[in-house]
Amino acid sequence: MHKSDQRIVVAIGALVGITIALQGLRPTGNAVIDWVLLVASAVAVTWASATAPWWTLALLAAGATVIAPVGGATLVGVGALVLALAIGVLRRSQPLERALVAGASILVLAVARRVVILKKGGKVGECLTAGLGSEELTTMVMTGNLGARALPV
Repeated sequence: MHKSDQRIVVAIGALVGITIALQGLRPTGNAVIDWVLLVASAVAVTWASATAPWWTLALLAAGATVIAPVGGATLVGVGALVLALAIGVLRRSQPLERALVAGASILVLAVARRVVILKKGGKVGECLTAGLGSEELTTMVMTGNLGARALPV
């Protein structure tokens, strides 16, 4: 990767990190530490993604699109998926495009309002509905075929 590409990839990661920090994500509860962690994590992921295989980026974008809320986030996810597939078709080293796919997928995941955790055997075990950027978190505990009940966390 060329030096100019390296700078742009870091800039994409920093921009994504700032954007997700502005979404109100608070993994530690301390605003300063959260900003540093989110920006550093976004830069690290986009940097690693700049040389990742195209199919891993396509899986990331597809997964983000599936859990994205309907609307703009879904369109961004579909765009990232199309770009990842185009990278696979062209079969060239495209670090900037790869970083864009990862950055867009991270943004879609940050906007997503639900995370599904799968149990063994592919059955839905728990469904966490989290308003990312809010302080509310509701855990939905699946009770087999009987439905779900909400437990405050």
